[in-house]
Amino acid sequence: MFTSYHILAVAGHRDATPTFDHEEQLVADTLRSRGIPFQAFAMKQLHRRQLGFGQASSTAQKGSTTEDGSGSSELPVAVAPFVFGDLDCVTTTMKCLNMPPRQVLLSCYPPQLEDLLHRKVWRSTLREFLTASDAPDVFVKPLERQKLFTGFVAKRSGSGSWMGQLSNMRGSEPIFCSEAVEWLSEFRVYVLTGRGIIAMDCYSGDAAAYPLDQAVVDEAVGRCSDDAAFPVAFALDFGVMRRRPHDCKTTPQEEQLAVEVTALVEANDALGLGAYDGISAPSYTDMVLARWAQLLEERSMPLSKKD
Repeated sequence: MFTSYHILAVAGHRDATPTFDHEEQLVADTLRSRGIPFQAFAMKQLHRRQLGFGQASSTAQKGSTTEDGSGSSELPVAVAPFVFGDLDCVTTTMKCLNMPPRQVLLSCYPPQLEDLLHRKVWRSTLREFLTASDAPDVFVKPLERQKLFTGFVAKRSGSGSWMGQLSNMRGSEPIFCSEAVEWLSEFRVYVLTGRGIIAMDCYSGDAAAYPLDQAVVDEAVGRCSDDAAFPVAFALDFGVMRRRPHDCKTTPQEEQLAVEVTALVEANDALGLGAYDGISAPSYTDMVLARWAQLLEERSMPLSKKD
């Protein structure tokens, strides 16, 4: 499928036994079990464009080691490489392949599933958010640079530390905002087109007390799988949300009217996807291999802009 395989190492990329983070270790173990050799590399090599991705020449770069422990100091340039690492690694590799990440990666709030959000979600900028007067509590997360900060609920009452953190960032930074809601349980649903749901894992809350409405999940997965614009591998985070009327107020009378609904937390592209305990190493690897193959296949095609 690929001309070479490369996995981001957190340490020892020049050694015969490099150290990997959790997701990278899952992929490394699977490739090893399938007899597929791979090379470990350091992030600085990718940032310095030392791996030659996207080039067709035969120049070699130094600083990586092969899985078989041969201690080779050269990494051959690959025309169709499989490159795996965290989100920074994924987006940097995309830039090397001349593929703008925002036009490729799945939006966390895809329009195909807007009706399953069950809350208001809108786009804004940090400047607009910070200068809003009399605004309610809002969940905030980056729209483009996902690693800029971790999404959180900004409480307007009191003096939250988030105000100073966000004030130091550029005001034009685009962000997603959504109504702050109460999640009773949250699950990650892993999907691979052609195989459907390959794993499901509760990562927050009480799964037994607040199970998902499986019919809602199945309908959403089918909707996405049938859409040619959707990635071939992705994860949908669903949760059981407690909805209250009138902007989520919590008076005793309104508390009695609260309802529990299965809602979409967010969608996740298989590229840079975190793996919880509920998915096996082979299944997770199948997802990222399929998604990366799709990415390379579409490399020479015109890109349609995605939100």
